[in-house]
Amino acid sequence: APTVPTDLSSGTSLMARSPHATPGGGLTTIKINEDDCRLWSRLVDNVPWEPQVRRHVSGLGECLGLLGYGARLRVRAPGPEWKLLLQTLNHWLKSQDLLTHWTSWQCNIDSVSEMHTDPNAGSSFIAVLGTFSGGEFVWNDTAYDLTGQGTVYDGRWPHASRPFSGHRTRRSATRWQH
Repeated sequence: APTVPTDLSSGTSLMARSPHATPGGGLTTIKINEDDCRLWSRLVDNVPWEPQVRRHVSGLGECLGLLGYGARLRVRAPGPEWKLLLQTLNHWLKSQDLLTHWTSWQCNIDSVSEMHTDPNAGSSFIAVLGTFSGGEFVWNDTAYDLTGQGTVYDGRWPHASRPFSGHRTRRSATRWQH
């Protein structure tokens, strides 16, 4: 079972204050330090990205791990170009006590998603990196500027990202369990 994410400064469970626990509530964000943002951005830029295959998402991106397409499930294993990126993100998530048990990982480059829901088992974590204008994450009818931040949310509730301006600058990574 996944660990319960905790705000390390207060010791309070992020899930207790997250939409997963209180659908009418807001999101609690976690600041990602500038060195980690730069490192992640460099690692993301070293991976060859393909156009999105999901109809409700534009831009480039890939999904790794357990993939669900309706009643079908399959596994997509990472290639060697992903190794350092995944190790770095896993290390950071573990240091923050955030979703250390996950089955799927989606990286988006310069992507905008329409309002949608995900067939997760509950909690998701998203981090957004880059220098751009707009591109807010929308959840529970509220827009959040997550640039340089991450948050835990319930992907089973409708969510989207708003359009942005900038090129090869908006990067987001989402993790969850199927």
